[in-house]
Amino acid sequence: MDSIIQLMSAKDVKWMKESLKQAENAMNDGEIPIGSVVVAGDEKISEAYPRTNRDKTTSEHAEVVAIRKAGNLWNEERELTLYTTLQPCIMCLATAIRCGFDRIVYAAEAENEVNLEVAKEIERYGTEVPKITGGVKEEESVSLFKEFLKNQMEHFAYEYVEELMQAYN
Repeated sequence: MDSIIQLMSAKDVKWMKESLKQAENAMNDGEIPIGSVVVAGDEKISEAYPRTNRDKTTSEHAEVVAIRKAGNLWNEERELTLYTTLQPCIMCLATAIRCGFDRIVYAAEAENEVNLEVAKEIERYGTEVPKITGGVKEEESVSLFKEFLKNQMEHFAYEYVEELMQAYN
């Protein structure tokens, strides 16, 4: 896994702050506080938060929505980075891989989701896997999830978020 893990940079902190703003917007809109930003080189291409509650579909994760909003990325020659406030699930990881992202940067760990060892397994089959950086602005992301738990007890994903936060208690 060493080949796919990278250290954070000042640029990562900058774009994660943007992702955190999206997470705040999500919470204010009745969604789970997850935010994502797609960056090509040094340019923000798109930003999003989940639409699972609004659209009543479980596939509208922040990462997928941000990637879809970014449009056709196949011919992008600049480094593509997906910033997200929560470690991507298998669906979001697969979407980022399929769309040719060079990097994935996330804030909080999601122990109840896919282990990033799966990226190592995917790489073993010859698929190019993005470099992965975790823990960028982690405390801020966790703080939003804890606020969500205080204020959204009736939310359909409350138990999921509660399980996520067990690692941080």
